[in-house]
Amino acid sequence: MTALGASNIGVTEFCCENVELEEVFHGEEGCVVTQTVLVCLMQQLGSSIAAGGKGGKGIFDMEAEWLQEIVLCIDPSDKDIGSHVKGVKAQLIKLISSTVEGLAAGKEKRKLNGLLQMVRGLAA
Repeated sequence: MTALGASNIGVTEFCCENVELEEVFHGEEGCVVTQTVLVCLMQQLGSSIAAGGKGGKGIFDMEAEWLQEIVLCIDPSDKDIGSHVKGVKAQLIKLISSTVEGLAAGKEKRKLNGLLQMVRGLAA
């Protein structure tokens, strides 16, 4: 939450890179972060990945992987985030769609198209 509160994508990316994805999303207790953290991460990482992966291929791949896990773990019916998910989902769809339109065919475009389908499938 502290990294997200800094509103600095570099800090968020640093934290995501230095935390084991498996420990966050696939531990013994399932996802170990709150739904509030997930929606904030979805918004920040979504804005960053849609900005064209300015951090390079490694950052793009990390953001895509985290966003996929977030979409699988987020609960739009959760009372703490329910009112925010719809707006974040709409923003993410718009950002990713416009980014996909500007990309030539390739791995990054396929990843974003897959992510876009996952986000569209989120019940919100």
